[in-house]
Formats: sequence, C-alpha cells, structure tokens
Amino acid sequence: MAKEKNNKSNNKNFAKEFRGELKRVSWPSSKQMVNNVVAVISIVIVTSLIVFCLDLAFEGISNFANSKLNEKIKSQQTQVVEENTSADKQEQNTSEEGNNETSENDKNVDTQEASTVEN
Repeated sequence: MAKEKNNKSNNKNFAKEFRGELKRVSWPSSKQMVNNVVAVISIVIVTSLIVFCLDLAFEGISNFANSKLNEKIKSQQTQVVEENTSADKQEQNTSEEGNNETSENDKNVDTQEASTVEN
C-alpha cells in the first residue's frame, strides 16, 4: 500500500512539474514559426535539387563509360573473330594445297603403276 501511495504522489508531482516546465518554455510567435517552416522547406528543396543534379551527372558519366566499354569489348570481339576466320582460311588453303599435292602424287603413282603394268 505504501508503494501505491508513492506512485500516485510521484505521478502527481511529475504532472505538476511538467506543467510548470511547459509554462517556462518560450514559444515562438506565429511569424517566427512561418519563417522557420519556410527556411526548412527551402533548405530541403535546395538539397534535393543538388542531389538530383548529382544523380543525373553520375548517371550520365556511368552511361558514357559503359558505352565506351561496350564499344571496346565489341571491337576486341570482332578482332578475335577476324583473326579466327583468317586462321581458318589459312588452314583451309593449306589443307587444299595438301589435297592438291596428294592428288598429284596419287596421279604420279597411278601413272608409274600403269607404266609398270604395261611393261
């Protein structure tokens, strides 16, 4: 029971002290309040514009860098493809020359065999 009385008296004291503190607070006038609100809103707008401009600038820089990087990658890929095709053509030419030589050798062997058979 003693605790309940202390709690009630503490609550009453807190409420009285709270009201007393609120009376001592110096509240701004309506003119000061309007000035403060306008200042806060203008600062928020200016800051958001700065962030928006920086975002656009960084996005532009990023897109430019990505496009240049993609161009470089594509040019390297085309170079590799061209090198592979030229290497394939050289291999085909070499194999065709080898096939031609083989067929000429076959003709020579056939001719030699035919002359041997005739003799």
